[in-house]
Amino acid sequence: MIMMNAFIFVRLRVPALALITFAFLCGGLVTASAGQQIYVAQTATGDGSGSSSANCKSLASVNTAWPAVAGDTVHLVGIFTNALNVGASGAPENPITILFEPNAKFSAPFWPQQWWGGGAITVYAKNYVIIDGGSNGL
Repeated sequence: MIMMNAFIFVRLRVPALALITFAFLCGGLVTASAGQQIYVAQTATGDGSGSSSANCKSLASVNTAWPAVAGDTVHLVGIFTNALNVGASGAPENPITILFEPNAKFSAPFWPQQWWGGGAITVYAKNYVIIDGGSNGL
């Protein structure tokens, strides 16, 4: 996924040097937020904080209390045998990204159908969510 910098263009009748000075004083160009990195596994690992692949939140806890907001990345680690239910929308310039870490996958004989559909990852009535298969696909 490639995120481009968001530029603010101001049409003023001032010299270019004044605009460069204005941008410098305002902290430069506006860019999309990097967001949190949240790690999730089928069962919690380490301290269960979600801060790294060694400290993953459990899938059950994520499905109960969705931790991600716009701009965050949810890293999927290991093999999942239960479905993931995405619990929030991202924003146009800050989507929520679901990223499969190497060798992460969902595996089950079948995925139960719900009234809204079904499958391994449910993104019902949510917007601006990217599902990234990572380096070796889903």
